[in-house]
Amino acid sequence: MKSIPTKHALRESVRERLSRLTPAEIAEKSAAIAEKIAAHPAWKAASTVCLFAAHRAEPDMELLWPAGKRVCYPRMEGNRLEMIAVNGPGDLAASRWGLREPTSAPGVPVSEIDIVLVPGVAFSRDGGRLGRGGGYYDRFLAQPSLKARRIGVCFEAQIVENVPLEDHDERMDEVLTENGWSHTVPPGAP
Repeated sequence: MKSIPTKHALRESVRERLSRLTPAEIAEKSAAIAEKIAAHPAWKAASTVCLFAAHRAEPDMELLWPAGKRVCYPRMEGNRLEMIAVNGPGDLAASRWGLREPTSAPGVPVSEIDIVLVPGVAFSRDGGRLGRGGGYYDRFLAQPSLKARRIGVCFEAQIVENVPLEDHDERMDEVLTENGWSHTVPPGAP
């Protein structure tokens, strides 16, 4: 039986793979991901969407600034994430963690969010996600009033066979890379 690597070992392995991507490859793969998201029926129907500001070698989701949608970005508040509506990338500034976050504005009630694009260090095709280790997205996604579609967004280099999951780790409804979708729940399901 094949053993599942520890979370730490998996993070190190995937980060090493990502370090080999050039800025041009990241831009090309990000554009392919954004194109696939924009064509998704759930994205087209969504009113309120949550993006994330790319950190290091993550897909650039700012390519998705859609007309006619309320766009939110995460901001760390204590030990939790709050989604903040923004008007454009200019509403983001570097935080103490080195992440670009909304500078101000009221939070958006989680019950109003239709889609959450979720970053991570690694994903499995069955919706498992390995984050950076702080549990911020897991706590956010576990809120009972959040009914949004959860889409894990990553590069193919971040796909692994298995992600070591604990009880508190939240799964994605779908995982998307530049090569396409892995549906863990039917695309039309709530």
